[in-house]
Amino acid sequence: MASHPSATVPDSSCRLEALCWADRPPQRADVLVVGGGFSGLLVAVGILERDPQATIAVVERSPRWAPGVAYGGCEPQHLLNVRADRMGAVAESPGDFHEWLERKFPGTFGRNDFVARSLYGEYLNETVSALLAPHRARISLIRDAVLETDLGAANGSHSGVARLASGARIGAEVIVLALGLPAAHPTWQDASRDATPRDPWSDGAFSGLEQDDAIIVVGTGLTALDVLVSLASRSHRGPITFVSRNGRFPLPHSVAAPTHSNEPSALDAAVLAAGPKQAFRAVRNLARRCVAAGRPWQDALDAVRPHTTSTWQSWSDRDRSRFLTRIRPFWEIHRHRAPRTVLHLVERGLASGQIRVLCGSIASIDTSRTTPIRVRRLDVSVCLDGTTPSHGTTVIGADRIYHCIGPAMRVHEIPDPLLQSLLSRGVVSSDGAGLGLRADDRGLAIRSDGQTNRALFVLGALRRGDLWESTAVPELRLQTRTVADESVGIIQAARSGADSRPTSAIREIRT
Repeated sequence: MASHPSATVPDSSCRLEALCWADRPPQRADVLVVGGGFSGLLVAVGILERDPQATIAVVERSPRWAPGVAYGGCEPQHLLNVRADRMGAVAESPGDFHEWLERKFPGTFGRNDFVARSLYGEYLNETVSALLAPHRARISLIRDAVLETDLGAANGSHSGVARLASGARIGAEVIVLALGLPAAHPTWQDASRDATPRDPWSDGAFSGLEQDDAIIVVGTGLTALDVLVSLASRSHRGPITFVSRNGRFPLPHSVAAPTHSNEPSALDAAVLAAGPKQAFRAVRNLARRCVAAGRPWQDALDAVRPHTTSTWQSWSDRDRSRFLTRIRPFWEIHRHRAPRTVLHLVERGLASGQIRVLCGSIASIDTSRTTPIRVRRLDVSVCLDGTTPSHGTTVIGADRIYHCIGPAMRVHEIPDPLLQSLLSRGVVSSDGAGLGLRADDRGLAIRSDGQTNRALFVLGALRRGDLWESTAVPELRLQTRTVADESVGIIQAARSGADSRPTSAIREIRT
């Protein structure tokens, strides 16, 4: 399989060293940020810009060379799925990333290009480093994991204490949860000790791979496409089988940039709020009108974006459940699209017979012979390869398996000690569908008794239950700005002696 043409990383000497993470935490900080990805680092920057006297501790379990898995775990050939002129790191300058590209590589990238994610990682490193430079004495970047927090049970000098995996403790006035979402952990993964499915973002995920190895990729979303790109860059020749419940790959971005004139007004917010069925029909009709008018159908999906959060919040729990079980697979492939150059790899692989797609899920993995894998065929009515649907299992051999089924869908299933501790104690609560943590408009976490925490914020993907769209850079920029504003208000009130802390302790941390 040949490598695909793309806007790859030019040869350059501009790559900065990764942000410097230390192992020794401070005993106290005004703000403790749990998670050192895009959201965690940008909220730290925002707080220090608003209050240069603030002290910040950012704790990240597994720091990468650039913030987050998407930008720090990628390979040079992996592309962004958003055009360059919309990827600025701060809300006030959405075009900043393209301006940075122009300074580094004049004339190389257009505003509408899908640029290498590793370049975006370099941009984030440089941007965060520059913004933090005047405040380096006020921020600590710590390589560790937060296991538990005690909100309100401190000795009066701060409103919370966090216990770390190293045994250290950090006291803070404000705690921000910017954890992100780990990959789902299917039951069959535990049974495959001798053929553990590879995390495509882990070190050595593609080491030792033979060009003729038979590959199984579990999933057909954007991460699965990243695996395909990585295989193509290594001139992989062996068979590649994609296994997913619906067998659908993301659809392509339009050739031209989105047309921004009048799209929001083309959709009636009241119709979208009426329920998933009515919303789906309205978007489909708008897509048809776009095509009839000579515009790409993708414009209709982009027109939904200003309404997404308000629509999601207007739906009942029953509406949301109906969307998740019936419409979400269709929404995902239309909303989270891929560059055409990447999808061309799929088309060529299908045409040559190197790639096949099975609609189903992994039933078990047998390692007694040559790691045959039994795939129970499900959802065969939507099989992309057009074969006659059939039930039962089929056995296929594989040399390597890549786990690309996406993040865990229920917060109670996420094996994070801090998150599960907060949930079990009622310090935080999940939404009706269990997708994320509830928070108010300021991002303050809502307890199980319905009360709002006064100094515990939720940021990023953990807010998807309330907002639905809570992972893309445009949404994260706005969230980090709001949380930074609110955090500064709390710490400045505490500094002046005002009572900004919770009035009662949650519980004592067990030593």
